[in-house]
Amino acid sequence: MELYGSAWIGAGGGALDVGPYLVTFPPNAVTESTFFELAQVAAEEWPIDLTPHGFEFATPVTLTMDASGEPDPAELDIYWFNPDTETWEAQPSQVSGSDVSAQLAHFSRYGLW
Repeated sequence: MELYGSAWIGAGGGALDVGPYLVTFPPNAVTESTFFELAQVAAEEWPIDLTPHGFEFATPVTLTMDASGEPDPAELDIYWFNPDTETWEAQPSQVSGSDVSAQLAHFSRYGLW
């Protein structure tokens, strides 16, 4: 089953928590209440669409993916799909236990490899 979740996030910050995915919005990442969505691209696969695509944050948000089902989470990075080049680009990622996290300046398609 594909995963989906949404939330209204305002200037006070908040979170969008869907299955193994967590997006944490610090205070002032957005200037006004905005509707955000997280949708898994295909069931049982990592890529997700974070919308609205291209939305830029005043302060980066944190995307965390729980990779506990993967053989070696420490070897994984979060990737961004660049639609201009049609390639996946590794993002600076941090690993804590089985959680892999990256700071995002904008919403788009992201995956874990």
